[in-house]
Amino acid sequence: MEGEVSTRLIIFLFLFYPAALHAKIGPVTWESLVDGSEIVALVKIKNIEVVDDGHGTTKVIIVDLLKGSQSSNEINVSWHLSTVSSALYDIHGYHLLFLKKTGDGKYKQSVIGRSFWKLYGRNRENLTISLETKDPRLSTIIELPSEFYKIESVPVRNCTIGYIDSRIVSYKKLKEYFNQ
Repeated sequence: MEGEVSTRLIIFLFLFYPAALHAKIGPVTWESLVDGSEIVALVKIKNIEVVDDGHGTTKVIIVDLLKGSQSSNEINVSWHLSTVSSALYDIHGYHLLFLKKTGDGKYKQSVIGRSFWKLYGRNRENLTISLETKDPRLSTIIELPSEFYKIESVPVRNCTIGYIDSRIVSYKKLKEYFNQ
Protein backbone atom coordinates (compact mmCIF):
# COMPACT_ATOMS: atom_id res chain seq x y z
CA MET A 1 0.00 0.00 0.00
CA GLU A 2 2.78 2.44 0.93
CA GLY A 3 4.66 1.77 -2.34
CA GLU A 4 1.45 2.28 -4.31
CA VAL A 5 0.88 5.71 -2.73
CA SER A 6 4.41 6.90 -3.48
CA THR A 7 4.12 5.63 -7.07
CA ARG A 8 0.88 7.56 -7.51
CA LEU A 9 2.50 10.65 -6.02
CA ILE A 10 5.45 10.41 -8.41
CA ILE A 11 3.13 9.98 -11.40
CA PHE A 12 1.05 12.96 -10.21
CA LEU A 13 4.17 15.14 -9.93
CA PHE A 14 5.38 14.15 -13.41
CA LEU A 15 2.03 15.13 -14.88
CA PHE A 16 2.39 18.69 -13.60
CA TYR A 17 6.14 19.12 -14.11
CA PRO A 18 5.90 20.19 -17.80
CA ALA A 19 4.00 23.32 -16.74
CA ALA A 20 7.24 24.67 -15.27
CA LEU A 21 8.89 24.39 -18.68
CA HIS A 22 6.59 27.11 -20.00
CA ALA A 23 7.36 29.56 -17.22
CA LYS A 24 8.54 33.01 -18.24
CA ILE A 25 11.16 35.16 -16.61
CA GLY A 26 9.84 38.12 -14.69
CA PRO A 27 10.64 41.75 -15.36
CA VAL A 28 13.79 43.41 -14.05
CA THR A 29 14.31 47.14 -13.71
CA TRP A 30 17.12 48.95 -15.47
CA GLU A 31 18.32 50.22 -12.10
CA SER A 32 18.62 46.72 -10.63
CA LEU A 33 20.43 45.48 -13.75
CA VAL A 34 23.02 48.26 -13.52
CA ASP A 35 23.30 48.29 -9.71
CA GLY A 36 23.77 44.52 -9.66
CA SER A 37 26.63 44.75 -12.16
CA GLU A 38 30.23 45.30 -11.10
CA ILE A 39 31.23 45.78 -14.73
CA VAL A 40 29.30 47.07 -17.74
CA ALA A 41 31.46 46.81 -20.84
CA LEU A 42 31.45 46.76 -24.61
CA VAL A 43 33.44 43.68 -25.62
CA LYS A 44 34.57 41.54 -28.52
CA ILE A 45 34.88 37.79 -28.12
CA LYS A 46 38.41 36.39 -28.26
CA ASN A 47 37.71 32.67 -27.76
CA ILE A 48 35.14 30.24 -26.40
CA GLU A 49 35.69 27.14 -24.29
CA VAL A 50 32.78 24.75 -23.83
CA VAL A 51 33.28 22.96 -20.51
CA ASP A 52 30.40 20.49 -20.91
CA ASP A 53 26.84 20.46 -22.21
CA GLY A 54 25.39 23.87 -21.52
CA HIS A 55 28.38 25.31 -19.62
CA GLY A 56 31.31 27.28 -20.88
CA THR A 57 33.70 30.18 -20.54
CA THR A 58 34.22 32.95 -23.06
CA LYS A 59 37.35 35.10 -23.04
CA VAL A 60 36.44 38.64 -24.06
CA ILE A 61 38.44 41.76 -24.87
CA ILE A 62 37.11 44.90 -23.21
CA VAL A 63 36.77 47.57 -25.88
CA ASP A 64 35.01 50.16 -23.74
CA LEU A 65 34.42 50.02 -19.97
CA LEU A 66 31.24 51.90 -19.03
CA LYS A 67 31.05 50.94 -15.35
CA GLY A 68 33.55 49.46 -12.93
CA SER A 69 37.30 49.00 -13.11
CA GLN A 70 39.45 46.25 -14.50
CA SER A 71 43.25 45.94 -14.54
CA SER A 72 43.31 43.76 -17.66
CA ASN A 73 41.55 44.33 -20.95
CA GLU A 74 40.74 40.58 -21.13
CA ILE A 75 38.36 38.77 -18.79
CA ASN A 76 36.75 35.32 -18.63
CA VAL A 77 32.97 35.14 -18.56
CA SER A 78 31.27 31.94 -17.37
CA TRP A 79 27.88 31.06 -18.80
CA HIS A 80 25.24 28.38 -18.49
CA LEU A 81 22.85 27.73 -21.35
CA SER A 82 19.24 27.15 -20.28
CA THR A 83 15.70 28.11 -21.21
CA VAL A 84 16.10 31.50 -19.51
CA SER A 85 19.81 32.10 -20.03
CA SER A 86 22.01 32.37 -23.08
CA ALA A 87 25.57 31.51 -23.98
CA LEU A 88 28.12 34.11 -25.00
CA TYR A 89 29.21 32.57 -28.28
CA ASP A 90 28.67 34.87 -31.29
CA ILE A 91 32.23 35.80 -32.30
CA HIS A 92 31.11 38.43 -34.81
CA GLY A 93 30.63 42.01 -33.76
CA TYR A 94 30.23 43.60 -30.36
CA HIS A 95 28.45 42.64 -27.16
CA LEU A 96 27.40 44.78 -24.21
CA LEU A 97 27.83 42.81 -20.98
CA PHE A 98 26.46 43.38 -17.48
CA LEU A 99 28.66 41.28 -15.18
CA LYS A 100 29.48 40.46 -11.58
CA LYS A 101 32.57 38.67 -10.30
CA THR A 102 32.49 35.07 -9.12
CA GLY A 103 34.63 33.53 -6.38
CA ASP A 104 37.07 32.02 -8.87
CA GLY A 105 37.98 35.37 -10.47
CA LYS A 106 35.77 34.92 -13.52
CA TYR A 107 32.68 36.95 -14.28
CA LYS A 108 29.08 35.88 -14.80
CA GLN A 109 25.77 37.46 -15.77
CA SER A 110 24.54 39.94 -13.21
CA VAL A 111 20.91 39.11 -14.09
CA ILE A 112 20.17 35.78 -15.76
CA GLY A 113 18.97 36.15 -19.33
CA ARG A 114 19.38 39.93 -19.53
CA SER A 115 23.14 40.50 -19.19
CA PHE A 116 24.46 39.60 -22.66
CA TRP A 117 23.40 42.07 -25.37
CA LYS A 118 24.46 41.38 -28.96
CA LEU A 119 24.79 44.78 -30.66
CA TYR A 120 24.29 45.39 -34.37
CA GLY A 121 25.86 47.99 -36.67
CA ARG A 122 28.73 48.66 -39.03
CA ASN A 123 30.92 50.56 -36.56
CA ARG A 124 31.05 51.38 -32.85
CA GLU A 125 29.37 54.75 -33.25
CA ASN A 126 26.27 53.23 -34.85
CA LEU A 127 25.74 50.14 -32.68
CA THR A 128 22.15 49.44 -31.63
CA ILE A 129 19.92 46.67 -30.35
CA SER A 130 16.18 46.21 -30.67
CA LEU A 131 15.16 44.94 -27.22
CA GLU A 132 11.82 43.50 -28.26
CA THR A 133 12.88 41.66 -31.43
CA LYS A 134 16.52 40.52 -31.19
CA ASP A 135 16.22 38.65 -27.88
CA PRO A 136 12.77 38.28 -26.26
CA ARG A 137 14.34 38.06 -22.77
CA LEU A 138 15.56 41.64 -23.14
CA SER A 139 11.98 42.88 -23.54
CA THR A 140 11.52 42.17 -19.81
CA ILE A 141 13.90 44.99 -18.84
CA ILE A 142 11.66 47.79 -17.61
CA GLU A 143 12.05 51.44 -16.59
CA LEU A 144 14.84 52.22 -19.08
CA PRO A 145 15.82 55.89 -19.08
CA SER A 146 14.39 57.41 -22.27
CA GLU A 147 17.57 59.31 -23.16
CA PHE A 148 19.31 56.32 -24.76
CA TYR A 149 16.54 54.63 -26.72
CA LYS A 150 13.84 55.47 -29.22
CA ILE A 151 10.72 53.54 -30.13
CA GLU A 152 10.43 52.34 -33.71
CA SER A 153 8.04 50.08 -35.51
CA VAL A 154 10.20 47.16 -36.66
CA PRO A 155 9.32 44.08 -38.74
CA VAL A 156 8.95 40.81 -36.89
CA ARG A 157 10.42 37.80 -38.68
CA ASN A 158 8.64 34.43 -38.73
CA CYS A 159 5.43 35.99 -37.49
CA THR A 160 2.10 37.09 -38.96
CA ILE A 161 1.97 40.23 -36.81
CA GLY A 162 4.05 42.19 -39.28
CA TYR A 163 5.44 45.04 -37.14
CA ILE A 164 5.98 45.65 -33.44
CA ASP A 165 6.97 48.76 -31.50
CA SER A 166 10.44 48.14 -30.11
CA ARG A 167 12.89 50.07 -27.97
CA ILE A 168 16.00 50.65 -30.08
CA VAL A 169 18.93 51.26 -27.73
CA SER A 170 21.80 53.33 -29.14
CA TYR A 171 25.23 52.39 -27.80
CA LYS A 172 26.48 55.94 -28.38
CA LYS A 173 23.68 57.40 -26.23
CA LEU A 174 24.08 54.62 -23.65
CA LYS A 175 27.77 55.52 -23.34
CA GLU A 176 26.85 59.18 -22.81
CA TYR A 177 24.37 58.07 -20.11
CA PHE A 178 27.11 56.19 -18.21
CA ASN A 179 29.56 59.11 -18.57
CA GLN A 180 27.17 61.57 -16.85
